[in-house]
Amino acid sequence: MQEMLSQTYYGNTIIEWAIALGIALGAFIVGKVVYWISGGTLRRLTAKTETKIDDVLIDLLDEPLVLVVTALGLRLALGMLTLPAGITQFLSNA
Repeated sequence: MQEMLSQTYYGNTIIEWAIALGIALGAFIVGKVVYWISGGTLRRLTAKTETKIDDVLIDLLDEPLVLVVTALGLRLALGMLTLPAGITQFLSNA
């Protein structure tokens, strides 16, 4: 089993690929949780206030916040891997 997990594919072991995948999935889940909290809990709290400014702010910020959380998690996951220079440059530019 240890021999199989230490095999290298594209410069990374299966364990490294699994860790990167786990981080990426974790980032996606955390993004969904942030969206759920901002979409449900925060909206209910802001609905109780008299002004609509807080409602508008929640509407404007919830999706970009989820995108940032997910993108940072994906960046962290890709940073765990050893990738060819061309792919690393492409991802840095993206």
